Amino acid sequence: MLAEADRAAEGVSSTSVYLPTPDALRAVRGILVQLGLPPELIFQIIDEATYYPTIHGTLPDAAHAQYEGEPGRGPGVLRVSASHDCPQGKNHAARLCLLTAPLLPGAPGETWRAKSVVWDLESHDQGWGGERGGTFHGAYSWFDAIIIRPRADREADGDEPLGLDAGGESGSSEPTATSLEEQLRALAHESQPKSIFDRMFCSPEDVAPTLSSLGYMLVTHGEGEGASAVWLVQRNRVAEDTFQEYHVEWDGRPHDAAEAELAHENGYGLGEGLLEVLGPGDIVGLWMRALYPGWANSVKSASVKILYDVY
Repeated sequence: MLAEADRAAEGVSSTSVYLPTPDALRAVRGILVQLGLPPELIFQIIDEATYYPTIHGTLPDAAHAQYEGEPGRGPGVLRVSASHDCPQGKNHAARLCLLTAPLLPGAPGETWRAKSVVWDLESHDQGWGGERGGTFHGAYSWFDAIIIRPRADREADGDEPLGLDAGGESGSSEPTATSLEEQLRALAHESQPKSIFDRMFCSPEDVAPTLSSLGYMLVTHGEGEGASAVWLVQRNRVAEDTFQEYHVEWDGRPHDAAEAELAHENGYGLGEGLLEVLGPGDIVGLWMRALYPGWANSVKSASVKILYDVY
């Protein structure tokens, strides 16, 4: 109901994928206030409707990534092979396959809070091998999430904040500056023969120098030897050569031992700590991974939705 009313107000087709913006959320809250509803009921209505600003990311189009054909399987796929794609020949390969737009900030004085991250994937491994086929145990074909953040010295050096150009407004509908993806494309054009989505790495951390040259950094979590720049999203089912659909939701709540065991048995990550560190200006990325000789990862669709609140 809220989305339909807002689409009509903005002239958006009912068949379009509608993603609320911070301005749309403020407008809806304003309407509910005018109806005389108490604040606690307004927050409950918004929450029940899951009507929050949303950033959506998908695989790059064919103009910016090299898709491979799979006979009889329709559109091409993105693929990474542990045996062939690590530049250093380490049988451990990684390929960036998705970047979101920057998360929009709130207006001055507003509180910003990440609400949830929702992943949808269609993928499979190399279709053979492994010790426990049909399960997720010993699955060395998987997906990891990363957070990319503008360095604190980026603005201090006179650069524009990520996601805003000289005419952009904080908290407006969409980022207006050159996106990180476009900057990486430009960098690839100047110094690399391939798009960032076609460059192969041994691990996601290997992209850090490239990001640093553009004024960005990878966000890490954990401490000491447990520190990491990635969050497990989903493992591929072992020795499965047909595309499998995976749906993973992270809402930031604590998980008990039973939920952790269920996640382990089904090969998905819980995203622990990601929503707590996610903030305005951040970009979320998805990496395809494969480890050990013979292991591979093929994906034909992948998307993420990030919902956040401003109040």
